[in-house]
Amino acid sequence: MDSKVHQRTNSTAGSTAMGQHDYDVDHTASLAVINAVSAVADRDPTELPPLYETIDPDALDALLSEQTETGVRPEVSFSYDGYAVTVVRTETQLSVEVTE
Repeated sequence: MDSKVHQRTNSTAGSTAMGQHDYDVDHTASLAVINAVSAVADRDPTELPPLYETIDPDALDALLSEQTETGVRPEVSFSYDGYAVTVVRTETQLSVEVTE
């Protein structure tokens, strides 16, 4: 499944790395998290610890796979590999915010 990053903003404020990554809704949340964290960390995704050691990837994907009602914006926040990760789904996109 090919999904594109619509917008990617990485910045470093002092020693804090952060990034906002927006994906098509057909992109799985777990893959979006891996891609976003690896971009902010400037590391290959294979160098990151397995996501399942932090959160259940299947549960994350299921929770953020479909919009239930107009205006409802499911959001999940957790820590992964030293980064604070927030994933939000809207009707048209999946957004991943990563901060150190």
